[in-house]
Amino acid sequence: MMPFKTIKKYILGGVILLAAVIFPSRSGAVTISQLNMEFNAKPGETIQQTIGLYDDAMGGVTVYPWVYNFTEDPQKEGAVLILTDQKDFKPDRAWVEFDQPSIALPADGSLVNFPYRIVLPLDAEPGTHLISLVFRTRPAPKESEGSMVYIGTNVATNIFLRVAGTTVDKLEVDFQVGTYTKKDSTLAPAELKKYFVPKNFFWKPPVDFLLTVNNPGNTHQKPDGNVKVYNDLLSKTPEKLLINREGRIVLPGTSRTYEVPSFGQGFMFGKYRAKLTLLYGNPLREVPAVVTFWIIPVELIIAVGVLLLLIIGLIIWWRRHKKNQAKKEKELREQIVREMKGIAKPEQQKESTTSKKMSKWILVAAMLVVIGAGGVLAYKYLTKGQATTNKSESANQNTTVNSAPQNSNSVNTITNQNENQNTNAQLNSNQNTAGTTNVNTTVNTNTTVNTNTLTNVDANSNTNVAGPDFDQDGLSDADELKYGTDPMNPDTDGDGYSDGAEVQLGYNPLGSGKLTQ
Repeated sequence: MMPFKTIKKYILGGVILLAAVIFPSRSGAVTISQLNMEFNAKPGETIQQTIGLYDDAMGGVTVYPWVYNFTEDPQKEGAVLILTDQKDFKPDRAWVEFDQPSIALPADGSLVNFPYRIVLPLDAEPGTHLISLVFRTRPAPKESEGSMVYIGTNVATNIFLRVAGTTVDKLEVDFQVGTYTKKDSTLAPAELKKYFVPKNFFWKPPVDFLLTVNNPGNTHQKPDGNVKVYNDLLSKTPEKLLINREGRIVLPGTSRTYEVPSFGQGFMFGKYRAKLTLLYGNPLREVPAVVTFWIIPVELIIAVGVLLLLIIGLIIWWRRHKKNQAKKEKELREQIVREMKGIAKPEQQKESTTSKKMSKWILVAAMLVVIGAGGVLAYKYLTKGQATTNKSESANQNTTVNSAPQNSNSVNTITNQNENQNTNAQLNSNQNTAGTTNVNTTVNTNTTVNTNTLTNVDANSNTNVAGPDFDQDGLSDADELKYGTDPMNPDTDGDGYSDGAEVQLGYNPLGSGKLTQ
């Protein structure tokens, strides 16, 4: 828990920071002409100054000058805390002198100048000294009608005194690009800092920046500068964003967040480069910083993606279409050449070869069967005890000649010759005991010769002269090659007459004039 003295110090310091306190009722209020004052001096010099005060309550009041030191409020970035506790006093507060212990402000509200001076010792420490000149009023009760309260007012002016010598003038910057999840104009940049989210990719503007300046030196600085945003792809003219137009000071050994205006509106696309130029000190020094970011609208991404898919699909379709068309044309030309040469397709040749091989094996098997059957019959014949001779000869010849694509004559010759010869000899001898002898001799000879020759000559000539006609112009594909015309264009010379009609009429299908054989 914070000690009571510390709490008291913060309360009193906060009260003194108020420029004027006005309550709803009749009250007194003092206004000071300048809240911040900057001076540069050398050790041993004296600075003569005046400050203006007036009573804006038009009641007339007396104020008393007090001198304190101040520092940055650790609880709130950018705010100052007046150190009213004696243990926080520094020697430089004694450098401020004035001859008047008090000053009366007239009731007419006119401005009164209060003179004071700053006397620097010869051993004054170089760097910035923070001194606060505070004016206090003492409350005095006053009677009036109705509700009335007279409250004392405390106003202060902060003096930034830079003493020449060996000083450290240095600033460091932290420059980021991103967006604020919450924007409130009533909040200071330091309070908005916690809502900042760094990022380098945006779907749409605006784009926000966060600028934090650190002062590791021993002098106060009032940085000034701008941020120039470039789009090298679409525009060479940068947009300029001004920084610290209010002239806010960063104290020695502290950091401060500065407001940078948001960038961009409407439709924006591309890669952007934000260049920070921050100037400070005397002579001027520059602190550069650069950040890059992208703005790519989601609508544009979707549109481009769909367009690319369509283009890729069309390219794939076109390539396949051309490939298939070229393949068909190649097959057609090969077919035409094969038809001209009378060569079957490789698949047909393979099938034909296989069929021939199968036919040979079938013939061999049939021959084996016939030989086996003949052997069996011969064996049976030799083992028989009869004088029976059977002879059967059969000759069959079937010749078929076919030529494709022309059908030539077909000759079928069948010769059947059957010769049967049967010889039966029977001798019967009968002898009776009665002395009678009977001899019965029967000889039967039967010879049959049948010769049947059948010759069938079928002359069927069917020649397909035309052949296939791919472009249907009346001229076969073979004749297209013969005359040099295009087998896939019915009108090669483009004169309005088909190639077949021109050839039939004796005209040149490739141009003008008669056809030359």
